[in-house]
Amino acid sequence: MASPTSRFSGTGALSPVSEDENVKVARRLTLVRNLRAPAFQYAWTFYHDKYTDSQNYEGRLTLLKEDIVTAKPFWEVLNSFPFDALKLKDSVHFFKRGVKPVWEDPRNVKGGSWTFRVPKAQSEDFWKEVLMLAVGEQFVDVIQPRDDLCGLSMSVRFNSNLITIWNRDGANEKTKDGILAVVLENVSPELKPQPRNYYYKRHSEHAGFSEVVARASERSKEAEEGRIAEAEVRGPEGDEALLKDVEGIDLKELGGEAPA
Repeated sequence: MASPTSRFSGTGALSPVSEDENVKVARRLTLVRNLRAPAFQYAWTFYHDKYTDSQNYEGRLTLLKEDIVTAKPFWEVLNSFPFDALKLKDSVHFFKRGVKPVWEDPRNVKGGSWTFRVPKAQSEDFWKEVLMLAVGEQFVDVIQPRDDLCGLSMSVRFNSNLITIWNRDGANEKTKDGILAVVLENVSPELKPQPRNYYYKRHSEHAGFSEVVARASERSKEAEEGRIAEAEVRGPEGDEALLKDVEGIDLKELGGEAPA
């Protein structure tokens, strides 16, 4: 019989694997598991905004992937999305969970964004690099208290693409300066934009902002009035009957009655 340290016997048959080798394999597996990328600090969502003439911007959004907290789903979306197939004025958005990529979102309404006008030949690389800065928490140290990095967008234009970085407080100069510095200091040298190709603008300074926010406020008001009207028609007895129709629901647990 071949010795335990030999991989093959004299007849060509496989020899038993030694205990030492099993230990080595186990150590390698442990090392691989420990090298798995840690979860992102925040959960993120990818959206596709397919341009139409509709003024309901939120209604144009298509959810691509939500609750992205590790590198695997992040790169799956980024590598599989047909970047070159985006039409003129289409956009892709990458936003923190719970924040919609629209001005009227409560977390965006007082904010603004840096816009970088990037040549089409460089825009996909620039887009990937700023996304990696975001998930890699490179902006954390420059975001001031009561401010936040809300998300990033890439929008197709005729001769170039617009890549924007949104923050919550459009009046916070330290955050604004810090975001720009992180981008300029960390993107690849060949992608570094010239000063004439980037600018900061508060959302409220855009044409149409007031109309968009007013429409959103009206829709919210109508929805709330509808909920109130429905509750009035149903009444307390209707609420209780509705709950009793759902098997296993205890009205006391839902706060319908005070506990004994």
